[in-house]
Amino acid sequence: MEMAKRRKVSVAGLNIRLHDHDDDRVYDRLIRRLAELRRAVDIGRDQRMALMTAGKTRVRRLGAYRGELARFTKLDATEDWFNEKKFGVADESDLDEIVIPDHLKPNLRSCRYIFIPSKHVLIFQQYASGVTFSPHQMIAYFEKIMAESEIKEEFGEADIGVIASAEILESIFSSNFIRSIRIRVQRPNPADFGDKEGTVLDRMKRNNAKQWTESWDGVSGGSLTP
Repeated sequence: MEMAKRRKVSVAGLNIRLHDHDDDRVYDRLIRRLAELRRAVDIGRDQRMALMTAGKTRVRRLGAYRGELARFTKLDATEDWFNEKKFGVADESDLDEIVIPDHLKPNLRSCRYIFIPSKHVLIFQQYASGVTFSPHQMIAYFEKIMAESEIKEEFGEADIGVIASAEILESIFSSNFIRSIRIRVQRPNPADFGDKEGTVLDRMKRNNAKQWTESWDGVSGGSLTP
């Protein structure tokens, strides 16, 4: 009996924080708005990305959305092409044979995601079936799309960050030698924090601070004690 081939899938998460919003439904509106916008943005080099779909999941108690993100190549008509038959740079007669409508984009790759509005967390397929969507690319997409004029006007500023796993943090703080620690706190949503964390938020608000940074450096040749 032939055993089924195992399929490797890995996921990662982003924290998407909107500033100074008291509306509980603002994150629901955000994910639907990004899907309705139907707009791709540059994420580096010749790559573009877009949020294609956003629909409610069947697990109603989560209030989550699921959908797909698309990544594709942006062709630059001014760049040279390579002719494999001639094994050299394609000339104008070669290029006359190329007819690609502007609305068609090559090298499409897609990944599934789940967005939980109550936690403003987006979980996405980082790797599946040989296709990788890196956290760096995802951050680039959300930072760019949130900076689009109509989105920024409606939802304001947003901070996008990768969610660090508990295992990674534990491995860092259980290290035998820690030379330095850098802690950066970005302005959060008030509902996410308790009394102590709320005090930090209050201080940031009073000082009109977007983020708070603290640094610890060990003595020469010595290790910090977390």
